Amino acid sequence: MTFQILTDTTSDLPFSYLRDHDVEIVGMVVTVDDQQYNTAVEGDLTPELLLSFLDQGMMPTTSQINVAEFEKAFRVYAENGDELLYLCFSSGLSGTYQSAVIAK
Repeated sequence: MTFQILTDTTSDLPFSYLRDHDVEIVGMVVTVDDQQYNTAVEGDLTPELLLSFLDQGMMPTTSQINVAEFEKAFRVYAENGDELLYLCFSSGLSGTYQSAVIAK
Protein backbone atom coordinates (compact mmCIF):
# COMPACT_ATOMS: atom_id res chain seq x y z
CA MET A 1 0.00 0.00 0.00
CA THR A 2 1.33 3.44 -0.91
CA PHE A 3 0.50 6.94 0.28
CA GLN A 4 -0.32 9.75 -2.13
CA ILE A 5 -0.82 13.49 -1.63
CA LEU A 6 -3.36 15.19 -3.88
CA THR A 7 -4.00 18.91 -3.96
CA ASP A 8 -5.64 21.36 -6.30
CA THR A 9 -4.05 24.16 -8.23
CA THR A 10 -5.11 26.78 -5.68
CA SER A 11 -2.08 25.56 -3.72
CA ASP A 12 0.06 27.51 -6.23
CA LEU A 13 2.79 24.88 -6.09
CA PRO A 14 5.09 25.03 -9.11
CA PHE A 15 4.80 22.10 -11.51
CA SER A 16 8.49 21.36 -10.90
CA TYR A 17 7.76 20.94 -7.16
CA LEU A 18 4.78 18.69 -7.89
CA ARG A 19 6.94 16.46 -10.10
CA ASP A 20 9.91 16.39 -7.71
CA HIS A 21 7.73 15.45 -4.73
CA ASP A 22 5.23 13.19 -6.51
CA VAL A 23 2.24 15.36 -5.60
CA GLU A 24 -0.81 14.93 -7.81
CA ILE A 25 -3.14 17.81 -8.67
CA VAL A 26 -6.62 18.46 -9.92
CA GLY A 27 -7.24 21.77 -11.62
CA MET A 28 -9.85 24.43 -11.93
CA VAL A 29 -11.02 25.89 -15.19
CA VAL A 30 -10.39 29.61 -15.63
CA THR A 31 -12.41 31.40 -18.28
CA VAL A 32 -11.16 34.61 -19.86
CA ASP A 33 -13.06 36.21 -22.72
CA ASP A 34 -14.87 32.92 -23.57
CA GLN A 35 -11.54 31.03 -23.67
CA GLN A 36 -11.10 28.26 -21.09
CA TYR A 37 -7.78 27.37 -19.47
CA ASN A 38 -7.10 24.27 -17.36
CA THR A 39 -4.88 25.18 -14.43
CA ALA A 40 -3.69 21.56 -14.07
CA VAL A 41 -2.08 21.65 -17.52
CA GLU A 42 1.43 23.05 -17.29
CA GLY A 43 1.79 26.15 -19.45
CA ASP A 44 -1.93 26.47 -20.23
CA LEU A 45 -2.39 29.50 -18.00
CA THR A 46 0.89 30.93 -16.77
CA PRO A 47 1.01 33.66 -14.12
CA GLU A 48 2.38 36.00 -16.78
CA LEU A 49 -0.54 35.31 -19.11
CA LEU A 50 -3.04 35.77 -16.30
CA LEU A 51 -1.45 39.09 -15.32
CA SER A 52 -1.51 40.25 -18.94
CA PHE A 53 -5.26 39.56 -19.05
CA LEU A 54 -5.72 41.65 -15.92
CA ASP A 55 -3.58 44.45 -17.36
CA GLN A 56 -5.89 44.46 -20.39
CA GLY A 57 -8.92 44.87 -18.13
CA MET A 58 -10.17 41.33 -18.71
CA MET A 59 -11.89 39.64 -15.78
CA PRO A 60 -11.05 35.93 -15.33
CA THR A 61 -13.66 33.72 -13.70
CA THR A 62 -13.13 30.33 -12.11
CA SER A 63 -15.35 27.36 -11.60
CA GLN A 64 -14.96 25.04 -8.67
CA ILE A 65 -13.75 21.53 -9.30
CA ASN A 66 -16.88 19.44 -9.65
CA VAL A 67 -17.82 16.19 -7.95
CA ALA A 68 -17.17 14.10 -11.09
CA GLU A 69 -13.59 15.38 -11.36
CA PHE A 70 -12.91 14.48 -7.75
CA GLU A 71 -14.56 11.10 -8.07
CA LYS A 72 -12.36 10.34 -11.08
CA ALA A 73 -9.21 11.42 -9.20
CA PHE A 74 -10.12 9.57 -5.98
CA ARG A 75 -11.23 6.37 -7.74
CA VAL A 76 -7.75 5.63 -9.10
CA TYR A 77 -6.34 5.42 -5.59
CA ALA A 78 -9.35 3.70 -4.04
CA GLU A 79 -9.30 0.93 -6.65
CA ASN A 80 -5.61 0.31 -5.95
CA GLY A 81 -6.16 0.35 -2.19
CA ASP A 82 -3.80 3.32 -1.86
CA GLU A 83 -4.11 5.84 0.93
CA LEU A 84 -4.78 9.40 -0.24
CA LEU A 85 -4.53 12.75 1.51
CA TYR A 86 -6.27 15.62 -0.26
CA LEU A 87 -5.06 19.09 0.73
CA CYS A 88 -7.71 21.55 -0.34
CA PHE A 89 -8.63 25.18 -0.66
CA SER A 90 -10.58 26.80 2.16
CA SER A 91 -14.25 25.84 2.31
CA GLY A 92 -14.95 29.48 3.18
CA LEU A 93 -13.58 30.66 -0.16
CA SER A 94 -14.76 28.00 -2.59
CA GLY A 95 -17.27 25.20 -2.99
CA THR A 96 -14.45 22.92 -4.12
CA TYR A 97 -14.09 21.40 -0.65
CA GLN A 98 -17.76 20.42 -0.65
CA SER A 99 -17.37 18.80 -4.08
CA ALA A 100 -14.50 16.71 -2.70
CA VAL A 101 -16.55 15.67 0.34
CA ILE A 102 -19.46 14.57 -1.86
CA ALA A 103 -17.11 12.64 -4.15
CA LYS A 104 -15.50 10.87 -1.21
